[in-house]
Amino acid sequence: MPKAKSPVKPRPKTVKRLSYRQAMDYLQAKYKFRERGYGRKNDADRSGPYLDFWHWILATRPVQNGCDVTFSKYDLSLAAEKHANDKSPDNSWRVKIVEYILAEFGKGRERVVTFWVAW
Repeated sequence: MPKAKSPVKPRPKTVKRLSYRQAMDYLQAKYKFRERGYGRKNDADRSGPYLDFWHWILATRPVQNGCDVTFSKYDLSLAAEKHANDKSPDNSWRVKIVEYILAEFGKGRERVVTFWVAW
């Protein structure tokens, strides 16, 4: 009868993630938009509603300091939906930002990307 193998104790694995903040800074510079206050030219510009992509993320998924936030092509339909406390006249701006995220960072058929969120 063969001798049974001893169990192998698991070891920690390193997981590489993109920084959400660095990715958004890159996208804002490349595509010339503002994640916080989308549609406004600067902080003093008060014309139009205050559209905040980060607030939409907080409203649609659990986020805490030191967590992963994943986007995929399924977020395109989520971004187009109306949500509670949504003051946006139309949601195309959110869809556009999700499209930027997926075009630049998404991988595979589902165009998945996972970011590390920390503050």
